[in-house]
Amino acid sequence: MSGINQFTIIGALTRAPVLRHTPSGMPVAWYVVAVYNNWTDEAGNEREAWDFLPVTTEGAQAELDARTLSEGSGVAVTGRLRSWFNPRTGRGGLKLIGKLVNRMEQGPQGREVPRDNITDGDDGELSS
Repeated sequence: MSGINQFTIIGALTRAPVLRHTPSGMPVAWYVVAVYNNWTDEAGNEREAWDFLPVTTEGAQAELDARTLSEGSGVAVTGRLRSWFNPRTGRGGLKLIGKLVNRMEQGPQGREVPRDNITDGDDGELSS
Protein backbone atom coordinates (compact mmCIF):
# COMPACT_ATOMS: atom_id res chain seq x y z
CA MET A 1 0.00 0.00 0.00
CA SER A 2 1.42 3.37 -0.96
CA GLY A 3 0.70 6.65 0.76
CA ILE A 4 0.77 10.34 0.08
CA ASN A 5 3.10 12.58 2.05
CA GLN A 6 2.34 16.18 1.13
CA PHE A 7 1.36 19.45 2.80
CA THR A 8 0.45 22.95 1.66
CA ILE A 9 0.38 25.94 3.99
CA ILE A 10 -0.33 29.60 3.33
CA GLY A 11 0.87 32.20 5.78
CA ALA A 12 3.63 34.71 6.47
CA LEU A 13 7.19 34.53 7.78
CA THR A 14 7.68 35.58 11.39
CA ARG A 15 11.32 36.50 10.70
CA ALA A 16 13.91 36.34 7.92
CA PRO A 17 15.12 32.87 6.88
CA VAL A 18 18.30 31.49 8.46
CA LEU A 19 20.66 29.98 5.87
CA ARG A 20 23.10 27.27 6.94
CA HIS A 21 25.12 24.60 5.16
CA THR A 22 25.42 20.88 5.86
CA PRO A 23 28.92 19.40 6.32
CA SER A 24 28.75 18.37 2.66
CA GLY A 25 28.05 22.00 1.66
CA MET A 26 24.32 21.76 0.80
CA PRO A 27 22.44 24.98 1.64
CA VAL A 28 19.56 24.62 4.10
CA ALA A 29 17.17 27.47 4.97
CA TRP A 30 14.98 27.50 8.07
CA TYR A 31 12.08 29.82 8.88
CA VAL A 32 8.72 29.89 10.63
CA VAL A 33 5.43 30.44 8.79
CA ALA A 34 2.57 31.89 10.84
CA VAL A 35 -0.84 30.57 9.74
CA TYR A 36 -3.98 32.42 10.88
CA ASN A 37 -7.05 30.44 11.94
CA ASN A 38 -10.52 31.66 12.89
CA TRP A 39 -13.62 29.70 13.88
CA THR A 40 -16.83 29.83 15.89
CA ASP A 41 -16.79 27.76 19.08
CA GLU A 42 -19.70 25.70 20.43
CA ALA A 43 -21.01 28.71 22.39
CA GLY A 44 -21.14 30.82 19.20
CA ASN A 45 -18.13 32.97 20.08
CA GLU A 46 -15.76 34.04 17.31
CA ARG A 47 -12.28 32.68 18.06
CA GLU A 48 -8.90 33.19 16.40
CA ALA A 49 -5.40 31.86 16.84
CA TRP A 50 -2.05 31.61 15.08
CA ASP A 51 -0.16 28.40 14.37
CA PHE A 52 3.62 28.68 13.99
CA LEU A 53 5.03 26.08 11.61
CA PRO A 54 8.81 25.67 11.15
CA VAL A 55 9.78 25.01 7.51
CA THR A 56 13.09 23.77 6.11
CA THR A 57 14.10 24.10 2.47
CA GLU A 58 17.21 22.68 0.82
CA GLY A 59 19.50 23.30 -2.13
CA ALA A 60 18.62 25.97 -4.68
CA GLN A 61 15.23 26.58 -3.02
CA ALA A 62 17.01 27.37 0.28
CA GLU A 63 19.31 29.89 -1.41
CA LEU A 64 16.37 31.53 -3.20
CA ASP A 65 14.36 31.73 0.04
CA ALA A 66 17.28 33.32 1.92
CA ARG A 67 17.71 35.92 -0.85
CA THR A 68 14.07 36.82 -1.50
CA LEU A 69 12.07 36.26 1.70
CA SER A 70 12.01 38.45 4.78
CA GLU A 71 9.97 38.97 7.93
CA GLY A 72 6.30 39.35 7.01
CA SER A 73 6.64 37.86 3.50
CA GLY A 74 3.47 36.06 2.46
CA VAL A 75 4.16 32.53 1.21
CA ALA A 76 2.45 29.39 -0.02
CA VAL A 77 4.65 26.38 0.77
CA THR A 78 4.15 22.86 -0.58
CA GLY A 79 6.33 19.97 0.49
CA ARG A 80 6.56 16.77 2.48
CA LEU A 81 6.63 15.77 6.14
CA ARG A 82 9.52 13.93 7.75
CA SER A 83 9.74 12.62 11.30
CA TRP A 84 12.92 13.17 13.30
CA PHE A 85 14.35 12.14 16.65
CA ASN A 86 17.42 13.48 18.45
CA PRO A 87 18.73 10.79 20.81
CA ARG A 88 20.91 13.31 22.72
CA THR A 89 17.89 15.34 23.81
CA GLY A 90 15.16 12.72 23.56
CA ARG A 91 13.11 15.15 21.47
CA GLY A 92 11.40 14.40 18.20
CA GLY A 93 8.63 15.56 15.96
CA LEU A 94 7.64 16.29 12.41
CA LYS A 95 9.67 18.44 10.07
CA LEU A 96 8.06 20.33 7.18
CA ILE A 97 10.40 20.10 4.18
CA GLY A 98 9.37 22.77 1.67
CA LYS A 99 9.86 21.79 -1.98
CA LEU A 100 8.00 24.64 -3.70
CA VAL A 101 7.71 28.11 -2.16
CA ASN A 102 5.61 30.79 -3.85
CA ARG A 103 5.84 34.35 -2.61
CA MET A 104 2.50 36.12 -2.15
CA GLU A 105 1.64 39.82 -2.05
CA GLN A 106 0.63 39.86 1.62
CA GLY A 107 0.40 37.68 4.67
CA PRO A 108 -2.76 36.01 5.95
CA GLN A 109 -5.79 38.21 5.31
CA GLY A 110 -3.66 41.36 5.60
CA ARG A 111 -3.16 40.86 9.35
CA GLU A 112 -0.01 41.82 11.18
CA VAL A 113 2.02 38.67 11.78
CA PRO A 114 3.07 38.09 15.39
CA ARG A 115 6.56 36.92 16.33
CA ASP A 116 6.95 33.26 17.18
CA ASN A 117 8.72 31.93 20.26
CA ILE A 118 10.62 29.19 18.45
CA THR A 119 14.30 29.70 19.12
CA ASP A 120 16.22 27.40 16.77
CA GLY A 121 15.67 25.42 13.61
CA ASP A 122 18.42 22.89 14.20
CA ASP A 123 16.86 19.64 15.38
CA GLY A 124 20.20 17.87 15.29
CA GLU A 125 20.18 17.01 11.59
CA LEU A 126 20.30 19.61 8.85
CA SER A 127 19.83 17.39 5.84
CA SER A 128 17.03 15.09 4.70
